[in-house]
Order: sequence, then structure tokens, then C-alpha cells
Amino acid sequence: MDPAERRELILSAARRAFASRPYEEVSLAEVAQEAQASEALVHKYFAGKAGLYAQVLQHAADELAERTRRADDALPEGSSARDRVRTYLDFIAERSPGWVTYQALAGHDPGDEAARVRRQAREA
Repeated sequence: MDPAERRELILSAARRAFASRPYEEVSLAEVAQEAQASEALVHKYFAGKAGLYAQVLQHAADELAERTRRADDALPEGSSARDRVRTYLDFIAERSPGWVTYQALAGHDPGDEAARVRRQAREA
């Protein structure tokens, strides 16, 4: 298999694993198994679990930036900041425990607060 394809398979497996469970519950062995690769191959492409997780987060940040840009471009001229914030909150709402864990590690608690802000933004 092409190295770029193998790397992408590993990243895809890691994205699914980290999105479904907190960081501590994901193992490189399980990511490797789902990607049909060896754990040694995962280490070849990524600097351990932390390096793999960093790549997953980078992908999510890039996706959020692109999605925000597209949503912003689609908003009518003069749209409120609240309309723009909805894009971010919708993105977070679609993410499961893995994203929440990342936010908690970064010192944020997006759970209930994000849901409250989303409700308020939609009601306005």
C-alpha cells in the first residue's frame, strides 16, 4: 500500500477512536488494528499516541477553519456575530466525547455552556 494511503488509514482510524472515547481510553494497538497496520507502523508515521492525537486535532482545527470560512462566505452581508458563532457551536455539538476531552485538557468545559449558548443563539 502507498505510504500516504496507509498514513491516511491510520489517521482515519484514530479520528474515529478519539471522537468516540476520551484520550486515555484509546490505545495505539486498537488504532493500528482498525487501520489494518502494525503498532510499529503507527510509530513510524506518528510520534506515539500524543503525536497521532496532535494530528487528529490539527485535522479537526483545519476542518473547523474551512467550515467557518464557507459558512461566513454564505452569510448575508451584515450578519451578526451570533450567526457566525453558530458555526463553531454546531461543529462542537457534532463532536462526541473526544472533542470534549480535548477542550477539557485545554482548560475549557464546552459541554453545558455550549448547549446553552446554542439554544440562545437559535432563539434570537
